[in-house]
Amino acid sequence: MRSVQSAPIKFYRNFIDTAVRQRIELEKASQNSTVNVKSREDMFHFLVNARNPDDPTLSAFSEEDLVGEAKLLVIAGSDSVSVAMSGLFYYLAHYPDVFAKLQQEIRSAFPSADDIVPGPKLSSCKYTRACVDEALRMCPAGTSELPREVLPGGIRIDGEYFPAGTVVGTARWADSFNKEVYGDADIFRPERWIVGDRNTPDDVSKIKAAFQPFSIGPFSCVGMNFAMQELLLMVTKTVYRLEIRLAPGNTLRAGNGKEPLFQIRDAYTSVKNGPILQLRKQICS
Repeated sequence: MRSVQSAPIKFYRNFIDTAVRQRIELEKASQNSTVNVKSREDMFHFLVNARNPDDPTLSAFSEEDLVGEAKLLVIAGSDSVSVAMSGLFYYLAHYPDVFAKLQQEIRSAFPSADDIVPGPKLSSCKYTRACVDEALRMCPAGTSELPREVLPGGIRIDGEYFPAGTVVGTARWADSFNKEVYGDADIFRPERWIVGDRNTPDDVSKIKAAFQPFSIGPFSCVGMNFAMQELLLMVTKTVYRLEIRLAPGNTLRAGNGKEPLFQIRDAYTSVKNGPILQLRKQICS
């Protein structure tokens, strides 16, 4: 299979293989008291140093296992955030009123971009969080279903019975654009996440109950809190500093030609092309 892989895939595999080998050597060196080397105590550190519960003298994971974990962590820690970020800035470029409202909230909350840090003040920016949630809705990190096996006893879904062992799932893309839940699902409208004139508390509760960008239950994303903080920080700092517009000639639209639609394709994770934007430093008054 390696002989038919594309150059980017080969580069990615070689990068991961090399990085894992170097990191394992670093971990071994840090355990040697005669060598003044200290490794980072990150997620990979604990994977390398995990012990086999049946035999503590053995590692819990082989080098092949660690390579597999590293590939998953790199994709999970970058693709999900990059898709949401790209989609958000695409829609902000198409909806200048939303961009202006978002920028106003951020600049009202923070005296400078350097003051934007995780904490209560960032969490209090409700419209910023609404914009991020709307981007996660319209640009899910994975568009297809996450399969689940029906447990013993079977289950009835939407009036139809499925016996034990049946694999079921719903496509996140279809869930995100369900008009029975979101109404004007084709429109980028962050206000739908905030109780106000157009949204009752029940309306907001309904869409939040259907909204699971990081999955739910025991298989939910372990890094979802970190990913959300990363998104909020990147969005606030970028919008504080820069003006954004779509580059001339790049106006991807939905099939009906009425509403903007950021194009993503399913390849286990979402694959995107663009957007191509123009950025300009904002002069703060």
